[in-house]
Parts: sequence; C-alpha cells; structure tokens
Amino acid sequence: MSAVVADGGKAVDKRLVATIVDEYEELRGDPVEALVAASADADLLIVGSRGLHGLKALWSVSERLAHEARCSALVVRQPRSVPGERHG
Repeated sequence: MSAVVADGGKAVDKRLVATIVDEYEELRGDPVEALVAASADADLLIVGSRGLHGLKALWSVSERLAHEARCSALVVRQPRSVPGERHG
C-alpha cells in the first residue's frame, strides 16, 4: 500500500493524514489530474469527501475522481454528528 496526498487544491490537514499513515508522497498540481495519474498503477483509490451536496458536488474533486480514476474508487465521507458526541 502506498499513500499519496494531492497538495495543489484546498489545504490538506497533514497532521490528520499522519494519524492514518506513517509515510505518504505529496503530489503537486491539480488534485484531480495528479490522483487520476496515480490511479493508473493502483488497485483502489480512496479519497475523502468534504460533504458537498447538490450542484456544488458535481465538480468536487471526489466526484470527478469517482468517474475519472483508472481503478476502483472509494469516496469516504465524514461520519454524521451524533448529539453529544465529539469528532475531531
């Protein structure tokens, strides 16, 4: 398994990434282009979602990757908030 972070779009919380994987490669440039290229040699692309809905979601990075990736893609959304529970 190898992890990559596309660092050309909105800010990525690298501290959060470090809690998930020990090592990762930073890709420069447009996130969709960089991750589509990385998906050419992958079996599965896992990408987070910022939770956009409606028309805004149509051009989101995760939506575009779900359609353009050269391998299977899994879009992971943040868990829904439960009253009284803290995430973060």
